[in-house]
Amino acid sequence: MRFLSDVEPAQDLPEPLPGFVDRVLAGWQECRLSTRILLRGGRIQDLCKVQPGEERYFIQDAPQHRQREFSAGRRLAHQALAMIGADGTHLPRKPNGDVVWPPGVCGSLSHTEDFCLVAVANQSTRETGIACNIAGEDQILGIGIDIEKLDRLYFDDWQMLFSMQEMEMLEALPSEWQPRYATLIFSAKESYIKAIGGWNDAITDFCSLQTNWQIGTASPLIYPITETTFSLPRQVSWHVFVDSYVVTAICLTS
Repeated sequence: MRFLSDVEPAQDLPEPLPGFVDRVLAGWQECRLSTRILLRGGRIQDLCKVQPGEERYFIQDAPQHRQREFSAGRRLAHQALAMIGADGTHLPRKPNGDVVWPPGVCGSLSHTEDFCLVAVANQSTRETGIACNIAGEDQILGIGIDIEKLDRLYFDDWQMLFSMQEMEMLEALPSEWQPRYATLIFSAKESYIKAIGGWNDAITDFCSLQTNWQIGTASPLIYPITETTFSLPRQVSWHVFVDSYVVTAICLTS
């Protein structure tokens, strides 16, 4: 049985138009997550610079392009944290590469070769200066943000990333739509993994996650396929297509 079209994504997607980040942020302002979570973005070439000593340690042996991406992400994160009154400390990283955010703060970083995005929020509504209406006084448990270029995935990748149900849904689409929506689902899974804090016993790979999302409905929500020993938090999700990219975000609340 053939689950997916053999059509490969386009190799020569157009470069982002001027104002790319502004248009991503404009899309964010139309999402109800924006009243609780601050999203910032920028071009990596405009953001990268030497980091404080504590942060520079993590990238001193990395290739030059990784140092640029790391530096841009940390600089943008400090700017965003300052805007919610939570800056003033360096941002180390966990063994898996995730950022160690200040106490009481949730955050997420994502970047491509050209752009970087960061989302941050105070976990308690009582601590933030940003108006809140995600879910009353619910606490934010995690945030995931992801940006992907629409030529990121190939047919050979898809069977390692999607459940049988997702593959059948993608197969039903016109072949020219498949790369676009496959990348959206993959990106939403990336955001969910970031929001829950990484892989765990129930979520060991991308095929451990599934969405029941359909085109024309709201943004994808992601769930573990297997039963978990913990109760699943509530989700609010968002996505936007801008030029040759898709950006997704998932917020988990109590």
